[in-house]
Amino acid sequence: MTDSEEFPETEDLPAPDTDTVELEGRAEPGYDAPGVDIPWRLIAVLALIVIVAIFAVQNTQPVELRLFAWSWELPLVLIIVFTAAISVTAEAILGGLIRRRRRRGRPQGGAGI
Repeated sequence: MTDSEEFPETEDLPAPDTDTVELEGRAEPGYDAPGVDIPWRLIAVLALIVIVAIFAVQNTQPVELRLFAWSWELPLVLIIVFTAAISVTAEAILGGLIRRRRRRGRPQGGAGI
């Protein structure tokens, strides 16, 4: 016995609409509708930038920076911003290398997970 013989009424039904979900008579966007995703990564990055900027602006006093025999006197705001920029750059480079290495390790084609 085939599926169409077991459930003959399913052949006459239209295909479900995956873009909207009906709730109490009104159409609401579904989870897979375009434009519904909240850009959490962008929000987190902007929040981090604001926090670092506030922290840097509140710490403007000069600080002596020593490295081996060298010594510099710089405003702390420059050190904070410079360190944050180096951290972001290092994460982008290392993260890209890790993602590239993971992609190379995956099997090609649609047979993977």
